[in-house]
Amino acid sequence: MTPLSDSFFEKNEQVYFPLWKAILTEEGFPRETSLKQILAAARFKIDKRIDSSKVPTLVLVGASDQFVPPEHSKLIHKLIEGSSFQIVEEAGHEISMGREIEIESILKTWVK
Repeated sequence: MTPLSDSFFEKNEQVYFPLWKAILTEEGFPRETSLKQILAAARFKIDKRIDSSKVPTLVLVGASDQFVPPEHSKLIHKLIEGSSFQIVEEAGHEISMGREIEIESILKTWVK
């Protein structure tokens, strides 16, 4: 991907600057990295990537995920025949951050 020029952001500053600033402040990502992530998410089509082979699958989602809302994860669950689905309350997109023991327990239980 070609790096975005500063002129792009200058022309669209009123729209994008508050968003970039919030992302940079909260996450520490440069604006180009953030934009690449947004574009990748917008282009991603899970239904074309799911393998029809039956592999045990756990779809684990944070109830407060704002990047990939739980409804989207529920769709993934429905597309994967025989998959398991679990929502972790009070967790966001980075589901394991600060909840490593809880996630480990969920995974151990599921694997059994």
